Formats: sequence, structure tokens, C-alpha cells
Amino acid sequence: MLAWIPVLFWIASFSAPNLPVVFQDPVETGPAAPPQEIERLEAWPELERKLRSRLKIEIDKLRKAATPGMESSAREALAELGAKAAPQLLLALAGERKQEARERFASVLEELTDARHTRLLAEFFDDKRLELRVFCLRRVACFPDPGVRAAAEKAWKRICALDEKDRADERELYGAALAATSSGSIQALDAVLERAKSNWRKEAKTIRAACEGARSESATEKLLKRLRGTKQEQLAALRMLSGCGTKTALPELKLLLNSSNQPVRTATIDALRGIVDGAPPLGKTSVFDTIREIDAWKERI
Repeated sequence: MLAWIPVLFWIASFSAPNLPVVFQDPVETGPAAPPQEIERLEAWPELERKLRSRLKIEIDKLRKAATPGMESSAREALAELGAKAAPQLLLALAGERKQEARERFASVLEELTDARHTRLLAEFFDDKRLELRVFCLRRVACFPDPGVRAAAEKAWKRICALDEKDRADERELYGAALAATSSGSIQALDAVLERAKSNWRKEAKTIRAACEGARSESATEKLLKRLRGTKQEQLAALRMLSGCGTKTALPELKLLLNSSNQPVRTATIDALRGIVDGAPPLGKTSVFDTIREIDAWKERI
């Protein structure tokens, strides 16, 4: 259920410098501790009455951010209030017209919300305010939760049903695709793959995190078919298999280790790491280290 957790370590270290790959014998360890169950909250923490006026002041300061000091002071105060401040910040985000202020609100909300709040955020998937829907879809997608699947699929179907006159906002379309995939649905997998094809460098962390929630035989089958497409499509499918693939894919992946295309070989190694070991992508490596990895995987599978 929580197989997606290893990817969080990759996300946290995404900006770290590339280090040389070190091959060593596996260290014998005892049985791993069982993963802790995530407590999914059904209500936001209550904000004490005496803090309500303070919260309003800090939100207003963050909105204006007339000086760097004003912004940093507001951020610190809101961080101190924690998730208690989230409901009012969400309302502020929903009604804000200036993009810079919306970005500041979203940034603070990302610090105050986590996997515990997915079901609360999912309540806004069908809100009438676009900016609020977009934020909540994208935020929930960061934390795979089968409990939001019905709401995520409903949002995806609603957006897909829009006609030309009511054309869907691209941000919401992509956010809904991510949220549905993260919840375990494969309805929007093709839409996520299209973004993986066109903008992997920027969206790698987001897509990989969402794919962890969709790991299944059905997702694997769907992506294996895309391996027969263009090189771009093949790369995107391999990168997504790293997050949502199963061992059914191993025979085809083993064949791709012999590809003459370096990016394809690297993506295949990363797919194997994700499927077999639940490990994050290897990162940049030399041709020599890639060859060693390929040889090692051929022996393993």
C-alpha cells in the first residue's frame, strides 16, 4: 500500500549533486520495520478563537508582501499556526486575483499540508473556483491515497466532458490526471504520459510520485503497449513504469537493456530499480557505470 514512500527520498534529494555510483555487496540487515499507517484526517485542526484575528492579519501581510521582511514574517507566523491556518489560506487563494499573491499562498499551503490532508483537500475538487481546484488536485496528487479515487475520477470525467465552448483549463486538466493516477486509477494514464513525453525534466518528480499510487497489472499492461511507439513515447512509458510497473514487465525490460540508445537503456535501468527494489532513479551515470548496471540486471532477472 505504501510502496510509493521510497520515491520521497528521491524527491528530497533531487537537487543534490550527482555522486559516483558505488557498487558493493549487499549489507545483511534484520527485517524492516512495518511502515506506519497514515492517519487521514476528517477535519482540519481547530483554530482557537483568540488566534483568528492574528491569522487574518498574517494572511493580509502575505498577500501584500510589501517588503521581504513582511513576507518572511508572515510565513513564519503561518508556519507556527500550522494546518490550522489552511482553511482560511485556501479561501484566500481561491479569491485572490493577483498571480504573485496566489503563488505565495500556494507556497505556504504546500508547507502546511501533507498526506494526512488528502481527503480534506479532495473536497474542493468540484469547487466553483478554478484556482482552488487546481491547487487541491495538484497537492493531493503528491500523496497517493486510494480514498480519494472516486472524487478524482469524478473530477477527471467532468473536465473531459467539457465541450469546445467550455474548454478545460490546461492546468486543471493535468492536475486532475495526476490526482486520478495518484489515487490508483488508470483512466488518465495516457494524459500523464503525454506530459511525460513533452516535459519530463520539469515534471519528473510530480509524475513519478503520482505513478506510485497506480502501480498495478493494468497500468503495466497499458504502458507496455506504449513501448512499441516512438522513441519519445518509449522513454515516457519506461519512466512511468518505474513508478507504476509490476514484475510482469520484466521480460520486455530485459530485452531493452540491449538497446543501442543510451537514454532508453538508462530509463530501463530506472524502471527495473523501481519495479524490483522500489528504488528511485539512478541519476546521471557514466557509460561505464551504465554498462555495469546492465550486466548486473541481466544476471538478476
